[in-house]
Amino acid sequence: MSKVKLEYIIEHLQNCIAGVYVYVDKKTGDLEAIMSEAMKAAMEGKILEEEWILDQVEMAKLVLADNNHERFIRLPDETTINENDAIIAFIDGIEDESVRYKFYDELKDSPSPGRFRNLLQSENMFDEFHDFEDSYYEEMAKSWCNDNNVEFYI
Repeated sequence: MSKVKLEYIIEHLQNCIAGVYVYVDKKTGDLEAIMSEAMKAAMEGKILEEEWILDQVEMAKLVLADNNHERFIRLPDETTINENDAIIAFIDGIEDESVRYKFYDELKDSPSPGRFRNLLQSENMFDEFHDFEDSYYEEMAKSWCNDNNVEFYI
């Protein structure tokens, strides 16, 4: 069983793409991205003519054949990762109570990422949030690896 580079998992968790399934290949340590179209074709036994997708269909067949998840394990995707969880954890950790409540007040009615980024800018906390976010997703990746018996290296 090969180890996977933790940075690859972190990057995936931070940048999930809708309609793309990503699997850790425990045999090679690689991440395999499979578009939903390729997965559907593999499940239905359809033959696709587009050359660019043929490798993904073949990989999807390997993933589907791995019933016991001995080789492939699916990473969380945009349906299970909520960016707002990182934002809330960051806000909850702001030590200055007046700043923390400013974030709560400004975001309670419209918790949009744009408004949050504007607040980070106005409070000069942009770098602090990005450091927090990096640590947040690193811990998420490590926890996922441990929960799924995936060995990793840094």
